Amino acid sequence: MAHSASDITDSRLGFASRKRGLAELYTEWYQLQKQYLSAVNGKILELGSGAGFIQQVIPSALTSEVIPCKGVDLFLNGFEVGDRFEAQLSNLLLVNVFHHICDSTRFLEAASKALLPGGRLVMIDPWL
Repeated sequence: MAHSASDITDSRLGFASRKRGLAELYTEWYQLQKQYLSAVNGKILELGSGAGFIQQVIPSALTSEVIPCKGVDLFLNGFEVGDRFEAQLSNLLLVNVFHHICDSTRFLEAASKALLPGGRLVMIDPWL
């Protein structure tokens, strides 16, 4: 039986309690992102949250995913972030997401539109 991307992401929820090493890595990445947050007063949004747990490290972060799945605050395509959050974000966070974006220039333009002056795009993407 084929599983949808939503089913696969939903099945990964709670991975932190089952995969200690991976949970430690993500915790380290979230804490690293937290160190680089802009102090500008605005919303913090994580794109591509999936089964992650960023709100345990950055409680005020909104979570999002491009596909319907459990445990995220909103469903959002990265190209829509500029229109949906125009000049509202103090920080836009991505972990393991940028390499999935098919048009990086278009995404970066949208991200720029979403960020407040002094806001930051903080990403960790270990893919080459």
